[in-house]
Amino acid sequence: FSGLGMQSKADLERILAIGAPEGRSRVLGNLKYDIPFSPVAGDERRHLRQLYRIPADLAVFCIGSTHPGEEEQLLAVYQELLRQFDHLLLVLVPRHPERTAEVEALVSNLGLPVVRRSALEQFSSGCHAGMVLLVDTVGELMKLYALSDLAYVGGSLVPTGGHNLLEPASRGIPILFGPHMDNFQEITTLALEYGAGVQVADQQELLDAAADFLATPELRQVVGSNGLKLLRDSGGAVERHLTMLKEVLQQ
Repeated sequence: FSGLGMQSKADLERILAIGAPEGRSRVLGNLKYDIPFSPVAGDERRHLRQLYRIPADLAVFCIGSTHPGEEEQLLAVYQELLRQFDHLLLVLVPRHPERTAEVEALVSNLGLPVVRRSALEQFSSGCHAGMVLLVDTVGELMKLYALSDLAYVGGSLVPTGGHNLLEPASRGIPILFGPHMDNFQEITTLALEYGAGVQVADQQELLDAAADFLATPELRQVVGSNGLKLLRDSGGAVERHLTMLKEVLQQ
């Protein structure tokens, strides 16, 4: 290899231990941190809410990238939250859109009104409090995080390894996530160190933490700002990779 760019010091130690050349191996950081980040401006938020037919006065809880065995727990949390917060809307985004019918049946069996994202334009009344907007499309999660007040990142209440916390953090909203974050250990550690989110052990802790955020706008603001600071402090990996590539090509 002409150059080995590793995400972290631990990764560098591992690659050296199996024989990588020390002079050509270095820590360059994680490319995932170099996503665009900014707080959501009022105009952008209003535009997105209009796009998804969500009234401006609703609190929106966006639950992204969920897996089997997780939706049941999350829907139970939502039902409990509705007892405390009567203008709350749940946006539910299964990781795999082909599970839409299965998840829709779970929601309907609980007696919650549900509309698919793909049918939203034909839904005469738009979104309202107490319902579930079930996202059966791809490529929209970042926009949905941007219009939301609070995010939960799925694949983490069940042992599937979790998903990327930086996506909601990049839009300046607080993040909740479960105990199973094995595939994103470095990002999880940083999110906790920066105070950009809350890791919960189970369904009850998720309910308690979500209720705290929904009841306290100032807390949402502080934690969301911490996520933006995390990204601001942790970027630069793209530039470091380009520098290494340039060095290699000039040799």
